[in-house]
Parts: sequence; structure tokens; C-alpha cells
Amino acid sequence: MGWEILKRILLAAPTLLGTTLVTFLVLQAAPGDPARLAAGVPRAGVDSARVEARIRTFMGLDRPPARRYLDWVAKAATLDFGPSLDGEPVKDKLLRALPPTLILGVASFLVGLLLAVPLGIFMAHKAGGFLDRLFTHLLLLPYSTPSWLAGLVLILLLGGVLPFQGWRSEGWENLPFLHAVLDVARHSLLILLAVVLPGLAHDALFVRQAVLEELGKGYVQAARALGLPERRVLWGHAFRNALIPVLTLVGVSLPGILAGSVILEQLFSWPGIGRLFFQALQGRDYPVIMAVTTLSAFLVVAGNLLADVLCVLADPRLRRE
Repeated sequence: MGWEILKRILLAAPTLLGTTLVTFLVLQAAPGDPARLAAGVPRAGVDSARVEARIRTFMGLDRPPARRYLDWVAKAATLDFGPSLDGEPVKDKLLRALPPTLILGVASFLVGLLLAVPLGIFMAHKAGGFLDRLFTHLLLLPYSTPSWLAGLVLILLLGGVLPFQGWRSEGWENLPFLHAVLDVARHSLLILLAVVLPGLAHDALFVRQAVLEELGKGYVQAARALGLPERRVLWGHAFRNALIPVLTLVGVSLPGILAGSVILEQLFSWPGIGRLFFQALQGRDYPVIMAVTTLSAFLVVAGNLLADVLCVLADPRLRRE
């Protein structure tokens, strides 16, 4: 098992490099001059050409693309993503955007998982019955609704009751700890619902199908024939053997915890990684775009590796193989 994990880690390096290279080439081919965008609108008495030249030199845009990419990779290996176009270190921007995205991502992941697993098992247990059909039809609406559309509907319905701009109130740092937590919770409720509802529908239907497949197998019939309680059959046998696809789902959900939602964070003015990426795209901020893309690619690789490890730990057959 240790050798397999090491092999996956070694194979992750080319994947990350390939992702950064493709992102770099796409940014190079995109129209527009980032130095000119950073310089802003020409003003009277200001030598715009000189300002652009200084910005280009500061950002290293006057060097050959191959040299710039190799220099960026060498610095990124030490977690130094350089300065953004406004001069602020990219690492500082990422660290500032990380807490809001972590709060939203971890909360939506835990809430979705804690609701989806029992609901999916219940639906599988009642498969074909009235309640199963009812929940299936009710879940189809959020399942087929994009998260940004769910966010707009929630703002229209509850925007007058709950705050939906930003992730905390002014003067938040001066509030007592409990009041500060409640303030963040109030600001995050609508965007959390917009993230959780489509994901909950997908995960519940996924768990239902995985458990339903196990319930049709012979060992479940044998457990029932032995007189085991239905709860033990469901949780101790069917769901335990359905853990492999569920754990895979958990692993691939890891990137969403930190990567953020670009459209939702922009819609709710949530100052996370997604909004930072959107603003970087608008301003052609190469260093920020490269850093966020690299972070997302790393999380995808780490999520797949985590899913493989969890599956091996949960299934003795995989460990023997």
C-alpha cells in the first residue's frame, strides 16, 4: 500500500506541471496587455508608456515566456507565487481569501454529508414505495438547478430577512466571540443553502443507488434470513459495503472545500478564493490566476489520492490485492 501511495504522489508532479503549463499558455494566448490594464486609464501629465514599461519590468513581462514560466515554477515550488499586478504578494491574497472559503466549504461539506447519507439509506430502504418516489421527485428540482440560480432565488425570497453581501458585519472584530460566530453564521446561511441544496440532492441519490445495489445481493438476504434487525442489515452490512463509492465521492469533493464557487462568491460578495479568481480574470492578474489554478489542481490530485487510501482502508479485499 505504501508503494502504491508513493507511486501516486510521484505521478502527481507531472499532472501539476501539465496543469500550470496549459494555464500559462492559455494566459499568453489571451488578448489584452496586463501591464496596460494595471496602469489604468491614461492621465494628463503622466507618461503612460513609462508606467506600463515599469509594470512590465516589475512583473517580468519583458522576458521570454519560457524563462518566465521556468522562473515561476522554481518559485512556486517554495510556495512563493510572486507579487500580483497591484504589488501585493499573491500568498497574502490567498491567505486572506482562505478563511471565508474554508468556512463555506467545510460547513457545506459536513452538512451535505450528514443529511445525504441517512436520506439516501432511507430512500434505498423504501425503494419503490411512496416515500422513495416522493423524495426522489423532490430532490430532482435542486439536483437540476445550478447553484447560482438557487442563490438568486434565495436572495429574492430571503434577502430582506438575512444578509447576503459579505461574510461578516462591520466592526465584527470588536464583537464578543459568540456574537462574532453568530454574525458569520447569519451572513453565510443563504450562500450555504445555495451550495448545499444541489449537492445534497446529488449525494443523496448517489448514496441511494449505492445502497440499493448492495441490498439486492445475496449476503443481505442471508443476513435477513438469520433474523438480524433491519437497522443492522442496512447500516452494518449494506451501507458498509457501499462505502467504496461513497468514500470516492468524499475524495472528489475535497477540491470543492477550498477551491470555492466562482459565481456564488461573486454573487454574494463572499471574499473567498472563487471571488479572488474572478477578479484576477477580469484584471488579467497572471500570478493570482496561476496560483489559484495550481491550488485547485493540487486539491484534485490530493482528493483522488485520499479517496484511494480511504477505499483501501475500508475494504480488506483491496488491501489483500
